[in-house]
Amino acid sequence: TGIIFENCTVGNELQGCFLGLDPTGKIALPNRFYQAVFQNDGNNDVLGGIDPGSRNVIENGSVTSSVSAPFGVSIENSKFTQIQNNYLGVQPNGLGVQANDTNAISISGGADGTIVDNAICASDAGIQLIGDDVIGFTIQRNNIGVNAAGYGGAVQANNVGIEIGLGSHGNVIGAASGENLQTGTYSNYIDNNNGDGIRIESNVSNNTVAGYNSIRGNLISGNGRSGTGVGVDLGGNQAQLANDDGDADTGANTLQ
Repeated sequence: TGIIFENCTVGNELQGCFLGLDPTGKIALPNRFYQAVFQNDGNNDVLGGIDPGSRNVIENGSVTSSVSAPFGVSIENSKFTQIQNNYLGVQPNGLGVQANDTNAISISGGADGTIVDNAICASDAGIQLIGDDVIGFTIQRNNIGVNAAGYGGAVQANNVGIEIGLGSHGNVIGAASGENLQTGTYSNYIDNNNGDGIRIESNVSNNTVAGYNSIRGNLISGNGRSGTGVGVDLGGNQAQLANDDGDADTGANTLQ
């Protein structure tokens, strides 16, 4: 693995690094396992930052590994982690692609983190939140399936833009409750993915105590490049659901 923060104190920072590729962004030099891991760590870790010099450029390349899914970034049981302004599967110029074979960002445990202002391309899932102990993440202002300039072609596509599974709940994709976006603006740009733009699996059911997943104020378009896929897939069956009186049905995210 490139870098591991494990059982550390609070406030670790990972900034300005090239993980899995050379500084030109054109040559894959993948680490054998994960590129960056925050595991059982203290609160308030930071990956990236507002300043372009703080940006990390990350890709996991094509490499045979005994790890089933050597992700770009893996967050495991860490709270208040901030992932900001990084390029994942995108070359340092923000335009070209250096593909990920698996997920760009995988969250398998933790709460109340933020994933903002990143460009995420050419991965399996751009962002994956998986597990009933993954709670309260905020995902805003990311380009998912397109490069930093908002362009998407076949090589930029993720297989899935955002995937939420195994009971992950209380997450916000896009605008927060009560936030009013100006006319003509949006939060995340989720476009050009091979399958679904956002997939909420069938094992994410009605969670009235801890909160549903909120999807608000995003631009979701042009997904399903492979021939199947919908903008927001509730249940993982790639079906377009009918509107129903009173919305009394149940299912993934209460089918809302």
